[in-house]
Amino acid sequence: MFFLQIFFIARDNLASRLGEGSVTALNYGWFIMQVPETLIGSALAIALLPTLSEIFARRDRELFRQTVNRAIKVILALTIPSAALLAVGLEPVIPAVFGFDAQGSTLVLWATRAYLLGLMGHSLLETAARSFYAQQDARTPLYLAALNAGVYIVAAIALSGWLGAPGIALANTTAFTLEALLLLWILNRRFPGVLRVRATLLRALLASLAGAALTAAVMQLPLPTLLSALAGLAAGGLLVLPFIWPEIKILIKL
Repeated sequence: MFFLQIFFIARDNLASRLGEGSVTALNYGWFIMQVPETLIGSALAIALLPTLSEIFARRDRELFRQTVNRAIKVILALTIPSAALLAVGLEPVIPAVFGFDAQGSTLVLWATRAYLLGLMGHSLLETAARSFYAQQDARTPLYLAALNAGVYIVAAIALSGWLGAPGIALANTTAFTLEALLLLWILNRRFPGVLRVRATLLRALLASLAGAALTAAVMQLPLPTLLSALAGLAAGGLLVLPFIWPEIKILIKL
């Protein structure tokens, strides 16, 4: 919790030195990204923790590996397409819902897109950290959280001067994704096979490209702006489903 608060303190401090609306854009972008992150990453990880703890207490290493592996597959299949669809479909939604002018909407949009690049990393981190907690190892996530905070501050200082507010969001994406990948790498060394997710990753990427392209195409239809965005997101989501259906079935079993 200490290191998590550092992110918000550093973010607002750096953003307050940038142009007008930077703090607001980062806050709104963070909240928008947190909606799918909470529904996917937090919900799944919180539900899995008691199961993982019980499995580890029984010393069933193979079942522990399988359970974590399945959770990672579900997260990849849900977060990558979600981030792609939202990145494309949010442009007309932000001014319609939040009432920003053109300049403010553009700033919020790009901050949100930078955060959405980290949707996968944030969601993976939820499960990765709890996989260590289930082993009664709280030190490893703590040490990497400290490293994460240092990486974030350095990256945010560098990127904010180059990209402005979206650069701070991109620093957040970089730091949290790095932390998640390092935790998963350590976990994979303890439980070889945890990261066997190549097929899921490829299908999620293909689904993202197809879904985002369809969303963009539907948004060109002569419909009211907000309606075209919602229709595009719905169409893109339906197109994605067949690609990730194996992971949907895993989620139901989990």
